[in-house]
Amino acid sequence: MQVTVKNINATKDQLDVVVPVESVNEIYTATYNKIYKNARIDGFRKGHIPKSAFESMYGQRVKADALDELFNKFVPEALKQSEVDMISGSYPSIVNVGKLEKDVEFTFSMTVDVYPVLESKDLKSVKTEAFTVKVSEDDLNKVVDQLRTQQAKLEPIDGGEVADGTVANIDFLGKKDGVPFSGGEAKGFDLDIDHAQMIPGFIENIKGHKAGEEFTINCTFPESYHVAELAGAAATFDIKVNSVSKYVLPELNEDFLKAFGYGDKGVEEFKSNLSQNIAQQGESVCVNLSIENIVEKIGELYGEIELPEVLVQKEAERLLSSQLQMPKVDEKLKKALMASFVPLAEDRVRTQVLIHGILKNNNIDIVVNLEDIDAVINDLSVAYEDPEEYKNEIKKDKKAVTAMANIASERKLVKVLTDLTDCTVTEKSFNELKDLAAQFEADKGKKLQEKAQAASESNKE
Repeated sequence: MQVTVKNINATKDQLDVVVPVESVNEIYTATYNKIYKNARIDGFRKGHIPKSAFESMYGQRVKADALDELFNKFVPEALKQSEVDMISGSYPSIVNVGKLEKDVEFTFSMTVDVYPVLESKDLKSVKTEAFTVKVSEDDLNKVVDQLRTQQAKLEPIDGGEVADGTVANIDFLGKKDGVPFSGGEAKGFDLDIDHAQMIPGFIENIKGHKAGEEFTINCTFPESYHVAELAGAAATFDIKVNSVSKYVLPELNEDFLKAFGYGDKGVEEFKSNLSQNIAQQGESVCVNLSIENIVEKIGELYGEIELPEVLVQKEAERLLSSQLQMPKVDEKLKKALMASFVPLAEDRVRTQVLIHGILKNNNIDIVVNLEDIDAVINDLSVAYEDPEEYKNEIKKDKKAVTAMANIASERKLVKVLTDLTDCTVTEKSFNELKDLAAQFEADKGKKLQEKAQAASESNKE
């Protein structure tokens, strides 16, 4: 078999394939005999059909089946022989199919989606930063306080005043031009002063009042309010404060610990387990943030990269599917919705392409074995009451094992990237890591938004 590779563009190759005569004859004859053996034509015994009659009735089927056999055999062989860097999960498209005849070479071509070739560069010139986590006392205290807040209970305040940190139980009736409007009335409504989302002036005008008071406040609906007849309108609200309460956090005692299965184990063991959980979460943040940070710096070295459309499309569809709750969507609407995910899809595919190119240029193949998976499972098991039970249950779940393998692969990738670049490893507390990750995502989101805006303006022109 002869295979010639032609480059169509940075992300697509064409393979021109010539199948030798002997291979064509072998497959053609085997297909012919297989169909002939089971063929039926009225007036003739099975297996004794004249050649001319058989070929008249079954000739096209023989060629079609032989063609399928040729493709099944020589498409994968051609891909292997050519060594093209075909994108995993993509499929070649058959084009330019020649005529299939016995005693004649068979030719066909196929187009293949490939990763763009990255120029090999000295990555040691790239200064990068990776991260490790060390759980601080402040990290632990913040998580404990969050858990206590989740278990907090409302307690009435005798003679309490509506203020920050309180919950006011109120009745209210909204009016526009002195007439009550739809949706503007409620009784026994718990208004969380710190977290409630109300129209401007509503919460501010209730603060300072006490339980039992009745009064009227003035507010103005925002111009962008979703109800057209109320948008920008002035309104009054008759208010009655039924009670004022505040959240009281539970003590860090046996009763509190029971809710987490540590009632008889004490505060120290509870905190130790919690610290291990925080460390595991921090490790995950470290891995993701380190990869993103290092690849972004390497990306600056390469500048713009042509991205495989097949990967961008696939990622945009995945993002849309994860957000879309409707089982069936009109194709036109789907296309319009998916366009909004393209900038993020392109960003993720760019990361994928860069990592692929870096590993290929450095002849690195990240292989995850059973020992690597076991190491991840062991690390995660220490946070559970019965580590051995956790290990056994995880190993029974194929999806869970795959997830563990992915974690192991990402850990190895971080090691590769830090070794290849001029990398400084910085230790951070868990809260510092969360803030850093949030800032990183915010900066990236801003860049993507600017890119999408620029593309939209360019399309208008």
